Amino acid sequence: MVANCTPFNHPLMILCKSLAVVLATGCTTVVKPSEYTPLTTLKLAQIFTEAGLPPGVFNIVLGLGASTGKALAEHRDINKLVLTGGTEAGRIAGSAAAKVFAHQTMELGGKTPVTVFEDFDVERAVNYAAFGVFRRASSRFRPCRATRRPRQPRPRTWIS
Repeated sequence: MVANCTPFNHPLMILCKSLAVVLATGCTTVVKPSEYTPLTTLKLAQIFTEAGLPPGVFNIVLGLGASTGKALAEHRDINKLVLTGGTEAGRIAGSAAAKVFAHQTMELGGKTPVTVFEDFDVERAVNYAAFGVFRRASSRFRPCRATRRPRQPRPRTWIS
């Protein structure tokens, strides 16, 4: 069984990235959606039911991440934990899943890099990078996908 803890932002897209593999390989899943966006997951369950997915294949547990997510991660029937969220949530759930030797895949608090190559227009690169930094500046949640690490590759030097 795969435990899948999803975040508030892009709850359907992030869930489906791992759910496709889970269902295609014949596994079952328990999804713990963010307490801010549970309706997306509930609607998906309704669609699966109407499409004829057998009972018990796609399951949902609702609750707060700190308590419900931890309890799900440390459950003895969980073979894999998939979690997208913050670093602290990853520490808590990861430690819990390690107690039952569950495999883990986590996407935690991103540090989105921007690489600018020498043949790209610098002014355009700066505009794109600034957009990446500020597009979520008004969000009350930490912008996990905001640009944070601009990079410029070193010029190649060849030894002859």
